[in-house]
Amino acid sequence: MEGHEVNIHQLATRVSMEIPLMLQYKSFSNDLQKAATSEEVRLVDFEHSLLHKIKGESLDVKLRNMVYYWLKERCSGFKSFTSEPLDYMKRFQESWEARIWKSIISMATNMGAPLAKGRLNSEQENVEENWSEFSQWDIDLSRFKPVYSPKDFLDCILHISSPNYNLNGSEKLWSSLASVPIKVKSLRELKCLFGDLTTGETHYGLMRQLELDGESYAVSSPKLVHFQRAKVGEIVDSKGLAPVAQEFLKKGCPTALRGTIYQHILGSHIAKEHLQYYHELRQAVIKSDLLIDRLTLKDVQLTAANDDQYFVFEDSLYQVLLCFNRDVGLLDLFERSNKKPLTATCKANNKNQDAIVVYPPNGIVPFHGFSMYVAPLCYLYDEPEPLYFTFRALYSRYFFRLHEISSHENGIVGLCILFEKLLHRHETQLWFHLRSLRVLPLRVVFKWLMKGFSGYLPAEQVLQLWDLLLAYDSIHIFALFAVGVLSIRKENLMKAQQPQIVDAVLADLSSIKVLPVLQLALSKEAF
Repeated sequence: MEGHEVNIHQLATRVSMEIPLMLQYKSFSNDLQKAATSEEVRLVDFEHSLLHKIKGESLDVKLRNMVYYWLKERCSGFKSFTSEPLDYMKRFQESWEARIWKSIISMATNMGAPLAKGRLNSEQENVEENWSEFSQWDIDLSRFKPVYSPKDFLDCILHISSPNYNLNGSEKLWSSLASVPIKVKSLRELKCLFGDLTTGETHYGLMRQLELDGESYAVSSPKLVHFQRAKVGEIVDSKGLAPVAQEFLKKGCPTALRGTIYQHILGSHIAKEHLQYYHELRQAVIKSDLLIDRLTLKDVQLTAANDDQYFVFEDSLYQVLLCFNRDVGLLDLFERSNKKPLTATCKANNKNQDAIVVYPPNGIVPFHGFSMYVAPLCYLYDEPEPLYFTFRALYSRYFFRLHEISSHENGIVGLCILFEKLLHRHETQLWFHLRSLRVLPLRVVFKWLMKGFSGYLPAEQVLQLWDLLLAYDSIHIFALFAVGVLSIRKENLMKAQQPQIVDAVLADLSSIKVLPVLQLALSKEAF
């Protein structure tokens, strides 16, 4: 009991120290000072009158939300993943980082271009004038190519093995990562976690899909259901409590409310400090030219700009991602990650000594398809600021672990192991059929997992999947959904006699609906 009290005390100490560092704290502090000096707060009854004023101004809601955001980003069950405990995981991540850095240096050398440079005044004026029309820039990107792709990253992951773990023949047969003993959830545990999806209760997303498919007869009073769900959503929005918004999202969200509900859950509502922060990032883009920017522009051209769903957002993606490259606040992620930011040397301004700097400034090297983390969110916001901070929060809470090698249960390695165990145990016939064709199921689904299915599902279905990611606060939903996709295509996959046919069966996911597939995956017998 004493140990528990010590842990709570340590947690409270960390909260009190780190919350003032949050971007939204300054506006909260200013509002609190105004409340404390208002006429309604009386000296003779200071405590009671101040608390009454705080509740009247909804400052208690803001404080609760800040604690909630801190816990979601920093803790998992009161345990903070501050460093990688497994030495061999550290070595593989370091080796991967060295490979990435070598590719960047090689590219810079071949192009004869510096990693970073200041823009001339004329260039700065040109960037500022054309800020909202990046797609019209005449930049030759033909010689640039992504530093790495999901396939490259998977090839590295498949070489991971524990030096303390010896495999036998049967283990090698059922898992490509059997020598990485990371504990993952069973289907029984996933059923408990996502239990609300299997209760048979009405889900707004499923009901909406039936109506769009012309099957509204299957839903009693669809307009009434729409109205009721929207009404509840408006109440949740007005209350502004992040945990309530998270619970609301479990039963689906009307499209018009999704953007603001995401902001409640992720803490990305725009205050004056956010606008100032984004303006500083924009100025950094205007004043400096990074080689990594070319990779960002190239990635958008290869992915979103060639997608019928996202090409209209090309300029918005450029604005957000170029600012993202310069966001040094993201370096905090490395304190709870197995990754280390890449560093380069540059000449100091006043001396001939070399200075060590992080490159890129945010420490994150984009892979091929990185822009798809942002693309679906473009449907939710008209302005770049809420788009940027919602993406930033979503990445900081979930997506940053999808392209690092670590033993964290929410990391990409853990997701791969979870997928393989679920498929082998609950779709055994399909597993062995694919293996008989020399098809590794993980190779088929890895790019889906790494990109959160963005770019593979229709945008609305991606957002429904991300609704559930936020609602249940579990990235394991991606692995479960991947198993469900293979299950729903099982009949055609079992007929395949060549690896190319398997790829063809799973090449197009445009007809896949998230909720029925997840319900199918959760309906399998747990044993």
